[in-house]
Amino acid sequence: SVRIARLRSAAPLRASFFNDLLAPDLPRMVLDWLDDPVAFKARCSDGEWSAFRERFKHVYRLDLLDDGPIKVAEYLGERPDDAWDQVWRRYAEAPTLYNHIPDRLRAARPAPSKKGEGLFDRRDTWPQVNEEAEGSLRSAFLALRTQKPAEARNRLRALDEEHRERRSWVWAHLHQSPLAEALGHLAALAEATARIPMGASVNAMAADYADAGWQADDASMRALAAVSTAEDIAAVEAAIVSVYGSWLDDGVIAFQKAAVSVYAAEPPPDWPAGTCVIFSDGLRYDIGKRLATALVDRGLNVELKPRLTALPTVTNTGKP
Repeated sequence: SVRIARLRSAAPLRASFFNDLLAPDLPRMVLDWLDDPVAFKARCSDGEWSAFRERFKHVYRLDLLDDGPIKVAEYLGERPDDAWDQVWRRYAEAPTLYNHIPDRLRAARPAPSKKGEGLFDRRDTWPQVNEEAEGSLRSAFLALRTQKPAEARNRLRALDEEHRERRSWVWAHLHQSPLAEALGHLAALAEATARIPMGASVNAMAADYADAGWQADDASMRALAAVSTAEDIAAVEAAIVSVYGSWLDDGVIAFQKAAVSVYAAEPPPDWPAGTCVIFSDGLRYDIGKRLATALVDRGLNVELKPRLTALPTVTNTGKP
């Protein structure tokens, strides 16, 4: 139904008005058609299909049947004007709704110019560009195995500057940029490992670790969690070891030297009667920080306190 006031304001009523009524959400309809042209047309009445085709021709300067899905995908990828840019933004909002559009874009990517990329070329729309960048990043991670820690940290920072924009591309939302995702955590690892936990005593070093040092452990675990294939895991492991291995060794040696003089394990807290205690065996401090954050997000009041455990940290001595 259409309100009479709208009909009066649109008078005299022409074909374009009725086409708008039959195809009100044109960008969404374009994406639905491009994802599966046969199924889309089967869902339309003759009037709806005719209205959609006419509106598409008027707005986008192409004909659905004469030009076909690949040509339409090429225009979607190149986004030559605001109308096409609006369709792309609609796709980027929910790319998981359109299973076949990545394949359309892959087939529609224009051949690279002999002059290389131009200033206004769209890099974020073509899946091949993202895949090539992932391959380049994989090789860069593996090459870090031969670099010194300071050099590796600088290299990770530079790589993050180069690739961070890909984390906002549609391909990241489709989980097709795992190395770019891991790189964000590796860049954080590079910063966190720039120095080891400092302090003249065990307690001072423990306090420094609880304040900042735990972020290195957290970043390394998050980087590994971002990848799943064997080749990506190997690449991320190489990047982690390049900056994290020496940080662990140097930190442990410094802690051992401080512990030789004084190390006093702290007793378990004296919980009042009626307190429910949940014990997690070997809960890493970085995981404890994640848990505390998750509980705060649920509206709980959380207090996180580290403590020095008994040595050695085995079942007979380390459990309350």
